[in-house]
Amino acid sequence: MAGSQSDTELLADAELSGEVCEGASREAPPLAKAEPLETVRNLLEEHPAIAVAQLEVCERQAGQPELVAYLVPDLGTIYATEENLASAAEWTCESVALWNLIFDALYHREPPNDDPTLNSIGWVDSATGEPLSAGEMYVWLADAVQGIRSLEPRRVLEIGCGTGMILYRIAPHCQHVHASDISRQALDLLESRRGQAASQGGLPPNVTLEQAAADELCQRAEGFDVVVINSAVQYFPSIHYLLLVVRNLAESLPHGGAIYLGDVRSLPLLESFYLECLLAEADDDGLLELLSERADVQRQSETELVIDPAFFSSLPQVISRLARVEIVPKRGRGTNEVFRYRYQVTLRIGDPASVPVEEATRLAWLDWQAAGLTLERLRRQLRDEVPRMLGLAAIPNARIDRSRAVARLMRPDAGVQTVGELRKRLPGMLDQDLGVEPEDLWSLAEECGYAMTWSWARHDVSGHFDVYLKRGNSDETANGIGWPEKVLAQDVDATLATRPLAGRLIGNLPGVARAHLEDRGSGGLLPDRYELRVGALPGRWANR
Repeated sequence: MAGSQSDTELLADAELSGEVCEGASREAPPLAKAEPLETVRNLLEEHPAIAVAQLEVCERQAGQPELVAYLVPDLGTIYATEENLASAAEWTCESVALWNLIFDALYHREPPNDDPTLNSIGWVDSATGEPLSAGEMYVWLADAVQGIRSLEPRRVLEIGCGTGMILYRIAPHCQHVHASDISRQALDLLESRRGQAASQGGLPPNVTLEQAAADELCQRAEGFDVVVINSAVQYFPSIHYLLLVVRNLAESLPHGGAIYLGDVRSLPLLESFYLECLLAEADDDGLLELLSERADVQRQSETELVIDPAFFSSLPQVISRLARVEIVPKRGRGTNEVFRYRYQVTLRIGDPASVPVEEATRLAWLDWQAAGLTLERLRRQLRDEVPRMLGLAAIPNARIDRSRAVARLMRPDAGVQTVGELRKRLPGMLDQDLGVEPEDLWSLAEECGYAMTWSWARHDVSGHFDVYLKRGNSDETANGIGWPEKVLAQDVDATLATRPLAGRLIGNLPGVARAHLEDRGSGGLLPDRYELRVGALPGRWANR
């Protein structure tokens, strides 16, 4: 591949944005001859961020021809550019400034409900585009607040407070909450309510506000005992930025303190999430092969930080002040993406050697499926045998039933070609493999007199979870539990998360390609539409 371009130039090109990714509305070209098409293809492949390009004259729905350019990114160039830019302080500032603009614009809108303490503007279902209901948001919020209050915080630093949904509910139980956000608009909205009655969303008097980014705040967290970062990590620019923030916070917090990270997007379940969204809008005659290709492209062009739980499980290997890591799913019977594809993390500060050792460290874990367990069989076992403690491993998660069934139907050996065929066969697949609704298990444990602790530290594409039951009501069940073996990363690197900057560069590549052709001169022949491919072109060019 000929040609070269500096990192700065590539980023400048990327700033043209992806607005032309689907192609501008242009007069359709005449059916192009092979020679001009070859010239355009060669010009596209001159760009260092494009590994392979191909052009095809397709027919529009109106019967008119259009020229389509298929682009395969050069990931080596993209990742090298990403690493060079990410090491520069100005990129972090630029990333924070970009999200600041987005959130400032968002918070200018009217809130979707009448509760001033539940301004859920921007919370939408990715599959349908519809706002999440107030009922769903209350369930989501109750779980986060419960998780934070269980840490018994006194002085809280909240990074990414947004419209204040968390701080309104924890501030009455704390001495002081210092809430920060990168959005000036969000903070001004909160400040405007200072002095108002609590029933009108008045800002609690023990709350202070500051506009600052996480990498600034983590260096001055002394004096706080709990740090809350809820539904904000996904906007961090990289996994290395997150590691820096967590490391600095761990050094600042006292023994017994904690870092609570809520609403972390799951990397193992990311493809399932994409497929769910794509299926929701796909026509019945759509090809599953094309759907899978689009999911691959979405993953590579993801601009949010989506994290493998193995990253958090491995943190004590590189941060000595972390005594324990707890990774759990969301509580509640919600069915939207925040309950199915996100998890909570609590990082406990202290000496690992000081953690009490439970007898559960020597417990033989019972594999749910291998033991043929059901909720009714478990109920009988708990009542008849009355074990003092019981470990249940790899429990199939009913929240992921649909995703597992879709994955099986999309395998080549399933013989399913179209979206319509998948939709017809899906109900039968769901009947064959029913998982356990986590809330039903919580209810059963309470009914039988057991305290339940659960973990999602080992979850993969299956979404399975582990449960520890201990006879009696105990708040200490998380201490020293020898959970089934986790997958620990050998190194905390970029493979444990998406790469937001690389995703931004890839997502902007169609706009970059168009600008490149206009700059280099393509004889007036410009594609009407650009489509990204990751790893391969459509089958007819696979062996080119």
